[in-house]
Amino acid sequence: MKAREWAGLTQQQMANRLGIGRRSIVRYEAQDDPPRTVVLSYAVATSVPEWWFDGQESPPDPENPSAIGGYPLTLMSVAA
Repeated sequence: MKAREWAGLTQQQMANRLGIGRRSIVRYEAQDDPPRTVVLSYAVATSVPEWWFDGQESPPDPENPSAIGGYPLTLMSVAA
């Protein structure tokens, strides 16, 4: 998923953050529509809001990742 790449994580690093195997990451990233629990896990692990995965907004600004769409990123923004 692009969120992993945006966060500068390898598949192995993402797997370590989520406590799963790298093969699971490969499988999830190959899916067109991964399970919502995976999307939410990626959102939390990469500090990217959950709605970004739906293509509703442009990606976060890497220079200011805590301000997305003019709103500060908090856990509340990914817990929808």
